[in-house]
Amino acid sequence: MKQILILACFLCLTLKGFTQDYLDKIAQSSCECLDKVADTLSSEAYNMKLGLCMLEASVPYKKQLKKDHNIDFSKIDEQGEELGSLIGMRMATVCPEGLLKIAAMYKESKGDGEAENFEDITGNKASGVVIKVETDFFVTFSVKDNEGKINKYYWLGFPDSNQELQYSYKDLLAKNVNIVYTPQDFYDPKIEAYRQFNVITRIDTQ
Repeated sequence: MKQILILACFLCLTLKGFTQDYLDKIAQSSCECLDKVADTLSSEAYNMKLGLCMLEASVPYKKQLKKDHNIDFSKIDEQGEELGSLIGMRMATVCPEGLLKIAAMYKESKGDGEAENFEDITGNKASGVVIKVETDFFVTFSVKDNEGKINKYYWLGFPDSNQELQYSYKDLLAKNVNIVYTPQDFYDPKIEAYRQFNVITRIDTQ
């Protein structure tokens, strides 16, 4: 559940072009629940409470979630991350300040210890030179690897980084980076179908 909330601030890729009213209602209820959470809670307890807020707000709409997003509440232990990402995207437009608080608490809880080696990290990884930084509804990095292949990676949440990313992301242009990412399927209204996006969970300069 922790990973859900680290990535919970995904920006809504479809915005007004693909709005489902009940998702907005779930997001609003989750935000209102989040407002009642005490700031004195530890980051672990705070994140757990937000996860419960999301679940409680989603239960009345479980049939719609099953139909539209194939999220089965009988398998919520397996699909909790998917639900958190879906609702988190909407919450990012309703109460971004609350989700920023989560990111700050998470960063503080990690402390200033030694950064994990890129080689030791499990998951999807990529390395190369940033050849383009695009800004639209979100930030996209185009990275050229050692074989000359170019892929796009999307900054949608709160990735770990050895940079203050929100202040220096434009400075990554022409720099070598290491990226850890998670493939996510999102609806693209331009092609009226779901397609895969490489969502950044960590990005470090070499």
